[in-house]
Amino acid sequence: LSRRIGPPAWFAVWLAVVGWTVSLLFELIYVRDHLQGGEWYRMNTVFKFGLQAWVLLALGAALALPRVWRALRRKGPIVQAAGAALLSVLLALSLAYPLIGTPSRVALRFPETTGPTLDGLAFLERATFPMPSYMTPEGTIPPQIELKHDGEAIRWLLANLRGTPVVLQSSLEFYRAYGVRVAANTGFPTIVSPLHESEQRPGDLVGERDRDVQRIYTTLDEQEALRLLSRYRVGYVYVGPIERFAYGEDGAAKWDRLTQPTSARPAYLEQVYRNEQVSIYKVDERVWMLPKLPPGEPPLSAGPRPQPQSDDVAPEAAPPDTTVDLADLERRVAENPTAAGTAFELAQRYWHAGRADEAAAVLAVAAQANPRDVGLHHLWSDILLDLRRYDEAEEALRRAVTADPSAGNWNKLGVGMLQADRLDKAEIAFLQALAINPSETEPILRLGQLYERRGERERAAEQYRRYLEVAGADADYRIEAEDGLARVTQ
Repeated sequence: LSRRIGPPAWFAVWLAVVGWTVSLLFELIYVRDHLQGGEWYRMNTVFKFGLQAWVLLALGAALALPRVWRALRRKGPIVQAAGAALLSVLLALSLAYPLIGTPSRVALRFPETTGPTLDGLAFLERATFPMPSYMTPEGTIPPQIELKHDGEAIRWLLANLRGTPVVLQSSLEFYRAYGVRVAANTGFPTIVSPLHESEQRPGDLVGERDRDVQRIYTTLDEQEALRLLSRYRVGYVYVGPIERFAYGEDGAAKWDRLTQPTSARPAYLEQVYRNEQVSIYKVDERVWMLPKLPPGEPPLSAGPRPQPQSDDVAPEAAPPDTTVDLADLERRVAENPTAAGTAFELAQRYWHAGRADEAAAVLAVAAQANPRDVGLHHLWSDILLDLRRYDEAEEALRRAVTADPSAGNWNKLGVGMLQADRLDKAEIAFLQALAINPSETEPILRLGQLYERRGERERAAEQYRRYLEVAGADADYRIEAEDGLARVTQ
């Protein structure tokens, strides 16, 4: 039998058998996930395995139909006509979903129509939608969002951005608030889109990123915002109507201030696009050299954003009160100020709370007593750099190098000196890092930035090219190197 029908027919049969088996199994078995306990408990199993069954059956049918048709023709006109009628009925049944389901789905979309088009962004020119009712006070009418302004900004991003820079935008859920519409329509990465990420990754890590997005937009403290931008290496900040509604106008005012230099800091942002409702700011790469804000609990001034609730989902718990823990840390450090672990933790808490001077004072005692604790010296140097106490920061970084003269520690010294604008010392540190470990790539990029800042364009171009050659296509700083090379060679 197997020789008579041949391998192609057997392959079609096996595709069909496997497809039917999968279809049967997900009727009997489901994967328990976060939907367990609700009426949608089988949804993800049916979605994921139903798609595979559909593909298998479709391929099997495509292989079998020509052979079946030829067999019917050999049986005579009556059998052929009956077979054609049966196949027509099956075809008509298969068209039931696209004919009935498509209008049903379209009815749930934006009421504005673009007409026939292959442009997947065309809907942005006309579509409007109300913000979810759970985000507005009870009894008020949700505001209408016009997407045409976002559409214009999204097209500008697609036309003008190179590589894959991180574009900060709201972290509101996608289905009703359309919060991550920039990432969805451009492909540029963002800090987080928590709706499904919290189902697929550790919820505490996703929640931390979500809170950080809220903090960046709502904080009135420029330094806190900059350190968080540094933490996630944000390349562009997007402020549109959804961000203004979700996070308010008070925090949005800082972005324009950061485009202007002051006596205490340079201009860290540049407004590169603006329309009636959207502003886009480019983040200066010097921000990425700022000390990164240590992770921690959300500030008390920015409570959690309302989230959609249902009878099946318990409300999100309020953040824990950390006052007792902080007091306990302060007591323990007071009792033993040279204990590295408690000093490190208390300094992080102080720094996160905007008490950088107190954090530096705590670490000064502990670092003196623990000269070989590299992590302690690095945190101390980050805080001192944040305070612009560059002499002390250099001393802390050199202590870390003395404790462990590795390439990474020399590179960190160089980055600190670059931030302090001590270019000669930074150059020596980067060259020493490469002498210890020639495979280190970040010092090469930093040398390019250093030479560019000095105005030595040829030497900068040489280092940028070298970095691009040795670091690989997925290197962390590839976009910065490409942009730097473009600047010094134009």
